[in-house]
Parts: sequence; structure tokens; C-alpha cells
Amino acid sequence: MKKMIKISVILLNDIEDQLVKLFTGNDIISLTCDFADSVGEQVTFHAVDFNSKKEILSRNISDLSDGAKIKFFSEIKKIRKVSENQGLVRQIDRLISEATSSSINARIAVGELMESYSPKLKLVWTDALKSYDNDDFRNALDSIRLALELLLKQVLNKADCKK
Repeated sequence: MKKMIKISVILLNDIEDQLVKLFTGNDIISLTCDFADSVGEQVTFHAVDFNSKKEILSRNISDLSDGAKIKFFSEIKKIRKVSENQGLVRQIDRLISEATSSSINARIAVGELMESYSPKLKLVWTDALKSYDNDDFRNALDSIRLALELLLKQVLNKADCKK
């Protein structure tokens, strides 16, 4: 299950353009493949072959889930070649900030909607988010199902009262 986070394509492309200038094709393969393995994901390119560095980096990054992309950029900015380029680090920080804030804003909006129906509904939703953030997808799914069930009961009960 991929966590959906809004990532700026233009900013991502600009960061990739700068990264390919800093690393060899083999470095890019190593960085992306090792990272993907560490988070249990798969990437397309495992060797340089006839592909450009940009194609390898772009494709391997696009293969990652959005959450893994954010983690990848959080890790890569610690590499000396990257950390010495303050402009690139600022761009990576901006990418991470924008991506995570849009996700957080969506969570807050849904939480506020749930709370407007019932405080219990908000608690169930909060439990779902905590489980999801801890990769406890089974409990997250159960809590989301319960939150939806409670929401529908409240909405349908209000609809019955209006008839």
C-alpha cells in the first residue's frame, strides 16, 4: 500500500538534474538499489547499460512509494557530495516540507470533518492514522472501516430525522 503524498514534479526534476551531476551512473545504481532494498521496494534499473544517469535516477526514484521517496531524499542529503551543496540541500528540504505538509493538511482536514460528527469518530480516525504510520496496516484498515461505519450511521440517522 503506497502512502499518497503530493510531490512537486518540477522541483523533483530539478533536484534529479543536480544529483546526476554529482554522481556516476554506478553510484546512482548503488544508491537507489541499496535504498530500495533497505525499505523492501523494487526499482527498475540495476545496471547502467545504455541508459543515461538521468533516466536511471528518475525511473528508480519514480518506482519508490511516495513515503520512500521522502525517506530517500532525507538520506541522500546526508551524503557529503550533496551536503556540501547548500542550494541542493535547500531544494531537498523544500521538497520534503511541501510533500509532508500536504499530507498532514489532508489528515487534519479529514480529522476535523470526523470531529464535527462526533469526538469518538475523531478518536477512531486518530487510531487509524497512528496504526498506518507504524505500518500496522491491519489495525489501520480496521480503524478506518470502523470510522467509516460510524460516520455513515451518523449521516444516515440525520437523513432519517429530516424525513
